[in-house]
Amino acid sequence: RDQNNWVCVDICPSGYFADYFNLLCVLECPIEGDGFAKNDTRECVKLCPNSTYAYLHSRTCVQQCFNSTFADDSSNTCLDVCPRNPDLYSDTGTMSCVSECPNGTYAYANTRECMVTCPLVDGYYRQNHTKTCVMACDYTANTYTDNTTGYCVTECSSGTFADPATKRCVSVCPDQPLMYA
Repeated sequence: RDQNNWVCVDICPSGYFADYFNLLCVLECPIEGDGFAKNDTRECVKLCPNSTYAYLHSRTCVQQCFNSTFADDSSNTCLDVCPRNPDLYSDTGTMSCVSECPNGTYAYANTRECMVTCPLVDGYYRQNHTKTCVMACDYTANTYTDNTTGYCVTECSSGTFADPATKRCVSVCPDQPLMYA
């Protein structure tokens, strides 16, 4: 049914989408019912088909996400922030939600992002073997937090010393060390 002329039609006029839920030709698909515009067929759909994503800001199905949104394959949706369940992180290289950050980046749980550097000012370090930003390095891996590099390291950088009590690289050994080597 064409809303402008109130005539029943088989195909909606140019620029309109077929809203089969309300049986209308519409400029924008409604939020309720069949809520996403599928541009190639000019119809409203409840879910965007595989290999496309629901872009919530314009209520359309898109081939790839944009405007700082990330493609979530589990929901076929463009998201501002990747979900915690399942545990996914935003990869700005592919503009998608990933379960493991690409090489050279680290998963930062607070913002759900893959980051090149972890926020050292907030006390986070880059842990290579888990590719995550951590506040405390993995003690079982015998690593120390290095404020100079921002990494969890097995050997402290030049001019610093491994403090086994605090598991930190320090520039000056403590007054009461547990031991020296």
